Amino acid sequence: MHMSFSTTERLVVHVTMDRDHGMFDAMDTIAVSKFKATCLARLERVRQTGRPLLITKRGVVIAQVLPPPPAEPRGTGYGVMAGRAVELGDIVSPLGDDEWEASR
Repeated sequence: MHMSFSTTERLVVHVTMDRDHGMFDAMDTIAVSKFKATCLARLERVRQTGRPLLITKRGVVIAQVLPPPPAEPRGTGYGVMAGRAVELGDIVSPLGDDEWEASR
């Protein structure tokens, strides 16, 4: 794997066990001024690679960008309303003529 960094970026290895089942991962570090200029690209890189990003101001960490949690698997939607409706009476038998509002 080839990695290149500009003079304002550097790779800092931090030990983290965030959602990687005990595997150690490295975090990228970037100055806040460079992050401001490349924010959307950096956020997309965090999402794609799953690697956190530390943002620094004058060498002091001020923020950490973490990847989103894994998406929950979505079901088919069948049965999602099961048990939420209440049957108030006989819904099969037809109503008599005297029970219709329009016939009154």
